[in-house]
Amino acid sequence: MVNGWYISASEALTDVRGNRVGMLYAGIPKAPYTEARRVTLMMIGAAFLLVCGLFVPLALTWARGIFRPIAAMRDTITLVEAGDMGARTGAVAGAREIALVSAHLDQLLAQLECREQELRGRNQDLNARVEERTEDLTRANQALQATSRQLILAEKLATIGEVTAGIGMKSTTRWR
Repeated sequence: MVNGWYISASEALTDVRGNRVGMLYAGIPKAPYTEARRVTLMMIGAAFLLVCGLFVPLALTWARGIFRPIAAMRDTITLVEAGDMGARTGAVAGAREIALVSAHLDQLLAQLECREQELRGRNQDLNARVEERTEDLTRANQALQATSRQLILAEKLATIGEVTAGIGMKSTTRWR
């Protein structure tokens, strides 16, 4: 008690009537328990580090098995975004779900490529139709312009004829 720290406890002693007749005291040195606690914490820490040392490489290997196929799918998507419509991930090793997602991605890319080719074909067809109709409109416009010129010329000739007829009538009436 004077030389070091102790873990102690006391309890009052009572007789049959409930009167206190004494005190029970127990004390044991604290140092062995402190040392036992320190050793126990060190053992728990060492066990934790050992488990982490064994589990972390295993977890990283497992994570690579997941992330490698996902990275391959990401690279495929990047190629498709860059314009390579033939890019595919192909078969990937790894979890069954990731392999299914990869196969589904390849199927979707194949459908996308087919639809893009179909749209390109339709675009070419529409461009050909537009060119054909543009040529038809150009020809119709040229014919309309030619008809307008002929109509204007006919109106001019009719006006000249009327003026000439009017002058001729005045001339014959004057000479009479």
